[in-house]
Amino acid sequence: MEIPQYWASAEDEVNESPKGPLPLKCFGWSDENLTQARSRASETLQRLMDRIRSGAPLPEKYLYASRPIREEILETMTHTDGGTLALITRNGYGAAVLNTPKVMFADIDDPTPPPESPFKQLLSLFTKTQPAKAEPQLPALVTSFAASHPDWSIRCYRTFAGWRLLMTHETFEPTSPESREILQALGSDPQYIDLTRAQECFRARLTPKPWRCGVERPNRSFPRETPAAENAHMKWLTGYERASSKFATCRYVQTLGSTTQCPEAQLVVLWHDRITRASESALMLA
Repeated sequence: MEIPQYWASAEDEVNESPKGPLPLKCFGWSDENLTQARSRASETLQRLMDRIRSGAPLPEKYLYASRPIREEILETMTHTDGGTLALITRNGYGAAVLNTPKVMFADIDDPTPPPESPFKQLLSLFTKTQPAKAEPQLPALVTSFAASHPDWSIRCYRTFAGWRLLMTHETFEPTSPESREILQALGSDPQYIDLTRAQECFRARLTPKPWRCGVERPNRSFPRETPAAENAHMKWLTGYERASSKFATCRYVQTLGSTTQCPEAQLVVLWHDRITRASESALMLA
């Protein structure tokens, strides 16, 4: 799992481009200090400028899966052996995300379009009586998988647009062929499967998506390198936390198979369920 603590950017422009001045921005990262991150950003920028000036074509944009995760680290969960069990980060649209190299998550989208936004659902309560909707059922792929693995423990959560599964009976390696086969068998999103391997961790969103709470995405990306950027972020964060406090991210439904929880999973379940508010069934999902 590669999620550096320090990030910095370097910007400049080159005039040798056939299309005129070309603005460039590169990022550098480090687990040691900010100075090293800044140095690496400057070195990367200089190499890119030299390449353009030599007449070489611009490199294709980096794939999301080909670089470390550029997200602010909010909290670190340490296991009893002193190693990092999980990191909580803030992603590009402002939600908190749990990243763990040990405990398997699998998110599965519904085949049908997601339900109406929470605000439209709330509005319907004050307009006209709506027919009761049938409780969503777990996908057949999931129930059949659980039936063929009765000694496994699979915690099942309902999300805004599908299901989240959390394996608690043992730990898994995110880069292993076994993990890939399990995620595929459960019907997990192919992009999530690829990112799990490339980023060497399982990821699960912990807080609601801003737009589902009536909040715009933050307009400042990480790292925030000026006081103005930090102030703007804090203002956005205050509004987001106020709005998202009315929603849950997922809802615990049931556990398939065994109820066994390995020590690593026990800690992850506690953090996950507390922050997502998974047991607060009265809250709408976002």
